[in-house]
Amino acid sequence: MFGFSDLEDRLLGENGEATFHSTLKAIRDIRAEAQGGIDSGLAKDDYERAELLMAACNAAEQIVLDTSHLKGAKSK
Repeated sequence: MFGFSDLEDRLLGENGEATFHSTLKAIRDIRAEAQGGIDSGLAKDDYERAELLMAACNAAEQIVLDTSHLKGAKSK
């Protein structure tokens, strides 16, 4: 085990590149679906949930794309 979570273990493991790409795709697909709902017009409660979901997806994408914590990465 390398990381603190199953996902981090997979990202740092043998198939890390494939895991990275599939994780990033899943995050972006979820965000696109939420954006599609917003674009098509949602009820107020659903709109607020979709906005929260999009914010969570944006944060998740930033975390996944941040490689500064990986083994061998030089600190900024």
